[in-house]
Amino acid sequence: MRSTSSSGTWCGACSPRSTCAGTPHGRRECDERLLVLTAVGVEGFVAPAPDWSEFLLQVDVAQAELAVRHLAQYEAENRAPLPPPPPPSLYPHAWIGCAAYVLVLLGVAWVLSNGLVRLDAFDQGVLDAARVQGGEWWRAWTALTLHLDGPHLAANLGAGVWFGYLAGRQMGVGTAWLLTVTGAALANLLEGLTGPPEHQAVGASTAVFAALGAMSAHSWRERLQLPQRWARRWG
Repeated sequence: MRSTSSSGTWCGACSPRSTCAGTPHGRRECDERLLVLTAVGVEGFVAPAPDWSEFLLQVDVAQAELAVRHLAQYEAENRAPLPPPPPPSLYPHAWIGCAAYVLVLLGVAWVLSNGLVRLDAFDQGVLDAARVQGGEWWRAWTALTLHLDGPHLAANLGAGVWFGYLAGRQMGVGTAWLLTVTGAALANLLEGLTGPPEHQAVGASTAVFAALGAMSAHSWRERLQLPQRWARRWG
């Protein structure tokens, strides 16, 4: 900010952050700030500097301090907005985890439906709260691979592939599926340990919700680091 006193008049560049050069753009900036001062009752006028190197917004010296305060407030309220958040980085080969997911679920279903394992295999893998509380903690994992019928299996295949693919693109295949399977198993384990003894459950839907939770947490962490205000970060 440049200011001088001359014949009872205060002269300054039109903006604390920029100089009003002797160009049409500089004149417009000064006129804009003169309008701001006029709106708050500070009279002034715009005139070129003696060497025509810049335009000056001139006000009476008695109102100089008030003018500077209003112009500083105007600048603070009209800062150039930050650029929009950059697009998220995406990882390749997300289909690999989805293919493994499909192979495991279809493979287990095919083996059980064709009687290639012991007949009580389903009973041995179901999430049975009474047995989990009795120490059979592995049921938290095996229950993820079992389904009651074809529609149940198809629904979890479709949802799991879709959200698993999105999670793999966001976080990488290994990280996404490690979080998905581990999160789903821990949720099953908690359900088995705290549920009533007669509670039983099977299915990979817990993994679908784990993938959704992992994506939400990842997005929250990534966007929290952006410089934009919260409304633009999450909009």
